[in-house]
Amino acid sequence: MKAISSINPLEYTSGIREQFSELIFHLRDDVSKIEDPKAKTLFKISAKVISRLQKAFTNYEERMKRQWA
Repeated sequence: MKAISSINPLEYTSGIREQFSELIFHLRDDVSKIEDPKAKTLFKISAKVISRLQKAFTNYEERMKRQWA
């Protein structure tokens, strides 16, 4: 993640969302590489939870953008 020298929270949330996307991709991709059913379930659930967290960040950004408009 690049260094941010701003007080604008949208710059921070945007960077975090990008990291969430990368993590979600890796979790979902790794499910096919793992044989242990419990580990597969852990990775799938983790990807789903992080996806919902990512959605919360997106919703926050949309609300902030409307407030600034």
